[in-house]
Amino acid sequence: MRGDKSLIADSAPANIRSASHGTGAAQAPVSGDWVSPSILRFTVKLLQFRPSEAGCFVVQFSPVTQPLSPAGVVYQIAAGLMQLGGARVLVLDLNRGHTEQDFEAAVPLPIVAGFSESVTSGYTLAQPTCQPDELLRFICSESFRLYLNSARRRFTCILIATAPVDLAIEPVALAPMCDGVVLVAAVDATSVTSLSRAQQEIRSARGNILGFVTEE
Repeated sequence: MRGDKSLIADSAPANIRSASHGTGAAQAPVSGDWVSPSILRFTVKLLQFRPSEAGCFVVQFSPVTQPLSPAGVVYQIAAGLMQLGGARVLVLDLNRGHTEQDFEAAVPLPIVAGFSESVTSGYTLAQPTCQPDELLRFICSESFRLYLNSARRRFTCILIATAPVDLAIEPVALAPMCDGVVLVAAVDATSVTSLSRAQQEIRSARGNILGFVTEE
């Protein structure tokens, strides 16, 4: 399912930081729609977005003041999809945001098409086996496309966690391959300017921005 299918929008969070002043003063929303800051409400909206085949979504994190943790937005969305919709969820962690404790609890699976898979917290986690400087080449390869096609048959929802679009090119390369892109803003740490720039980059690559959600 392509096209500009935005999820149900709320007003933009009032305390998204001003790029010019660096304060928590209310700002006009970035062009485009905002989904509810509530992860639960957002997950319900995502469940209502039903492509003709398994949904594949890029979860694009915007710059934050602290490193994202495995308990961040993408993993909350994965848990919500399983609990609310009984979805079989695959998380492609291209940002490699998990900790050693997560891997200790994970049940390893065989390496599949350049990805090391494991099962943790009820969903399947996959991380690329290539070196970080080879990631973009891998994403643009036929092997990666075949892996995504295979994953669509095995799972009902695929969430791809990436580095911020202003720090890496991978999210832009992924955008047209997927059904939609979700932008995640950190309250009091993400500027309107950075979100606007991310939108422009993704749309220039013909990506479909579904909406925004805030990491509280």
